[in-house]
Amino acid sequence: MVKLFQLQQPKLLYLSSLNTPLAASRKEARGVQLDEVDRLPHTLKYFAALFIFSLTIVPTVFLNAVSFLWSKDDTKLARKSVNERHLSKLLRILCITIHIFQLGPIIWYIQAIISGIKFRHANDMRTKQHFYCEMVMADRDASLLRFFEAFIESMPQVLVQGYIFLGVYNELKDDQRLLFTAYFQILSLLCSLISSCWSISLQHRNLRIARPDKDNMTATETFLQFIWRFSTISARYTCLVFFAVAFHHWIFIVLCIHFFISLVHVSALQLTQIDNSSSKPGLICVGLVIVCAIIHIFTPFNMAEGPTIWRYLCGYTIEVLEAMVLIFASLLFL
Repeated sequence: MVKLFQLQQPKLLYLSSLNTPLAASRKEARGVQLDEVDRLPHTLKYFAALFIFSLTIVPTVFLNAVSFLWSKDDTKLARKSVNERHLSKLLRILCITIHIFQLGPIIWYIQAIISGIKFRHANDMRTKQHFYCEMVMADRDASLLRFFEAFIESMPQVLVQGYIFLGVYNELKDDQRLLFTAYFQILSLLCSLISSCWSISLQHRNLRIARPDKDNMTATETFLQFIWRFSTISARYTCLVFFAVAFHHWIFIVLCIHFFISLVHVSALQLTQIDNSSSKPGLICVGLVIVCAIIHIFTPFNMAEGPTIWRYLCGYTIEVLEAMVLIFASLLFL
């Protein structure tokens, strides 16, 4: 039965024109040359499934853990401000339940919307300022979580999609072509890249709005930063996909090396002091360094105060040198 299942048509729609119609049974399949370009050896199927599953589950658990810690810290600060000793058990249970169901980031969007509505309906200026600050802070936290989600969860999956698509395209023969539905896959990849790049610009803009000591970014400045990020990230993404298609699992070695180099880079140039009011500041600091190093796999990112020229110069120098090596090796192989 397992063998018969292995002979079914591939699930990827744009591969259907590349395969010879497969027989429904082993007996009918005799003498038919099967083209199974989208299949893995049976021993690797479980590893591939676990790998794709981990790209989804691990990031979302991490994001909800961060969201829960932020909620806990905000609650602690609120209790200090009103001299309350105990938090309402109902609100605590509700918060925990929301994060268990992986809906934590939605809390910050809801808080921003509620604060914005209260700001609109407030009468005196002092109350308006209070709710406006709450709205800005919630929007800042929501955009930061969205930024983390884009580069910890979305971009690795987009990298896998690009590897599969380009690998199939590279195997096309002269008389074969992709179906029209394949272009929807290209559109999906492009939209994911645009969304991820926009999350950086939006996070940077919202962060500056929340900082009284920083000038706000105009719409033009935000758009120009988006163009800059899209250009650099798409170039980096292309290098990684080409190398992955050429050398397959060796891409993991490259990503691990880049990750550890980024750990050193971030620890040396961007290590920040965490506020002592935060719960477990040492753990949060280590988590931020690891997250920033993961983001550096796709693009340099600064999370510390102070001059940024040396941080970005170091990050982009590493990226350019690595890109030259990856493209040169890929072109030689492909």
